[in-house]
Amino acid sequence: MSISSMLTKYVALIGCMLLVLVAPFILRPTDTSLTSAADGKVVVITPHNETIRREFGRAFTQHMKAKTGNTIQVDWRTPGAGTSEITRFINSEYAGAFENYWKNTQDYEWDSDYLAYFNDGKIKLPDGNEPKTTEQKVRELFLNSTVGIGVDLFFGGGTYDFQKQKKLGYLVASTPDGKAGLAAVAEKNPDLFTEAIFPQEVSGEPYYDPELCWAGATLSAFGICYNSDVVTALGIEKPPATWADLAEPDYFRNIAMADPNLSGSVTKAFEMLMQQQIQEAVDKEESSPGHASLTKEDQTRKKQQAIADGWLEGLRMIQDIGANSRYFTDTATKIPHDVAQGEAAAGMCVDFYGRTYNEKLRKDDGSSRVHFVVPKAGTSTGVDPIGMFRGAPNPGYATEFLDFVLSPQGQKLWNYRKGEPGGPTRTSLRRLPVRKDLYTPEHLKHFSDPDVLPYDHANEFVYVPKYTAAYFDVIRLLVRVMCIDVHPELQQAREALIANRFPKIATATYRDLRLVTFQKSSNRLKEVLGSGDKLLRLRLTRDLAEHFRKQYHKVTEMANRGE
Repeated sequence: MSISSMLTKYVALIGCMLLVLVAPFILRPTDTSLTSAADGKVVVITPHNETIRREFGRAFTQHMKAKTGNTIQVDWRTPGAGTSEITRFINSEYAGAFENYWKNTQDYEWDSDYLAYFNDGKIKLPDGNEPKTTEQKVRELFLNSTVGIGVDLFFGGGTYDFQKQKKLGYLVASTPDGKAGLAAVAEKNPDLFTEAIFPQEVSGEPYYDPELCWAGATLSAFGICYNSDVVTALGIEKPPATWADLAEPDYFRNIAMADPNLSGSVTKAFEMLMQQQIQEAVDKEESSPGHASLTKEDQTRKKQQAIADGWLEGLRMIQDIGANSRYFTDTATKIPHDVAQGEAAAGMCVDFYGRTYNEKLRKDDGSSRVHFVVPKAGTSTGVDPIGMFRGAPNPGYATEFLDFVLSPQGQKLWNYRKGEPGGPTRTSLRRLPVRKDLYTPEHLKHFSDPDVLPYDHANEFVYVPKYTAAYFDVIRLLVRVMCIDVHPELQQAREALIANRFPKIATATYRDLRLVTFQKSSNRLKEVLGSGDKLLRLRLTRDLAEHFRKQYHKVTEMANRGE
């Protein structure tokens, strides 16, 4: 045996040993209230914080005790700091589970290439009896299986991640016998998924999957949290109210930000910013004099140009916000925390993060130094979903949990005040229920946020998926190469521009985004990110970051010369 092959063998052996040692810690229950006295459990993987886990775990256990007389507990799993890390973990676990399944059920040998086929949603299975390719055989075997990862439910995160999990084949509407899953919940509650209670789409945002592989559990909007004390200390007369305000020079080095590559919620906030800029450009074009008299071909061409212009305007705003940021942390929860502590003046965050800190710091007179504002016409209201995994080990209890979360009893937990009948017992969650029938005077009098009426304001901003939905990963990449990987150089350039009052040529060079136009993002960037080729993606990331690093160095030199 050669030295290289021996080293490979030993490295693989060590890797397996480490996995055996680490896996129990990654997958260990995070709720210390789990006891051996429990009659059963449901295993839930989630990015939700400890407060939400505690309240839903307690309420579900009480609900099941009253319903069945049994103690059914929630076994929470929280690998990673955000949804992006959780989804990577899920993918890794399913890959290993499918490999084991194949080796134990098939008569022919395993091929590592199969890992690229089993979860490929682009593979179309043939109709009828026509011959199947190897890729189709592998994909079909997985979709007809009950391969699982020892987890019942995915609870929390954004619709993008849940749509992706469904496409991979990880989320299912029901078990093979049809007795468990969201489909079974819908059958039990025929009025649930109706316009009056649970609309399928609001403001362009999907609220549940048509095939019921997932459904929204709570509403979620994106906006700005700010510290009024810090804003005043900086001499800023008006607090931030729009995405554009965060790009103003007054906030230089005073914005708290998180890495969208590690947080789906932060990526969604950036997507909302991009959406608004594109929509404003399109609206401006379509309302311009003479537009209606153009031919359909010219109208289409003009609209495409407006989309491209809005795309660049959004990226330039992100560029400025990135320059204004103090850092890019690895978790979205740090943004409102640091704003609350006065470490930053403002930041982009999910609504309930901002409202939670507003409540934590509320004084006896009702005032608070932390505030949350939804940018007007700058964000839609989406959902944080819940769905059942293929191969769920406890499908019956998983279905009970799904039913509970979507019931009026479970939905009250999101915004009922602490101590109210049916509300949380220790902390108000300050999130919004997805059930439309809870926004009535009868329920609103118990709400923490009775004036926040998402369904009444649904048409103020309508999400247009075709503008940005397919570019979620592209936006993540661009924030990284334009802002995160080159943050020192970006800040130096921005500081030089501010100090020298934005000299014309230097400013134009700073704004030069020809490598990341909408057309290039639609073609080259999107193609590389969708290829699955990690080496190609690494090269693209490196090359773009190096380009912007050199560009920002050049801007600094030009601005300091007054050019």
